[in-house]
Amino acid sequence: MSWQSLAGGGAWSGLNWIGRAANSTRADPYLAWADTTAFAHLGGQPTGWVRVILELEAHWPAVGAPLLTAQTFAESLEIENATWKTWIRVSTVYRFPPHDLEASRFLTAIVTKQFFTEIDGALKGIVKRFELVNPAQRPPTRRTPCSWVSWTTVWRSLTNAFVPSPIFR
Repeated sequence: MSWQSLAGGGAWSGLNWIGRAANSTRADPYLAWADTTAFAHLGGQPTGWVRVILELEAHWPAVGAPLLTAQTFAESLEIENATWKTWIRVSTVYRFPPHDLEASRFLTAIVTKQFFTEIDGALKGIVKRFELVNPAQRPPTRRTPCSWVSWTTVWRSLTNAFVPSPIFR
């Protein structure tokens, strides 16, 4: 393998990873690497929706604007920013968070390629930082030296520990 410059725009997102303005949304270096290498080591470029985690700014981008939280952002996608749902979606759990998480400025989302265009457009001053979320891996399908306990054994152990009644076994 030979060395190759990663200068310029991303093959998939279109973002110029090294020429971003100082006041731009901070982007994930892992995504920049994946994008500039055309996701070569990740099975190819995404087709459709991609999982990301977002950190929101403290306030909406208007003078005297209210606090910006995961909850207010999710609510905005149902009302004034409903058209954004063609390129960004969040779980409804963010609209109705537990009391302790009402002020959270972090949330996960699924996004399309258009999200990366909107990061310097509609989302400017809203998203402070974003990162690619790696999908959880499935349990191994065959035993390997590192996976000597089967998932069935683990499941039975948990079921026996947390479901004491024989009716539910």
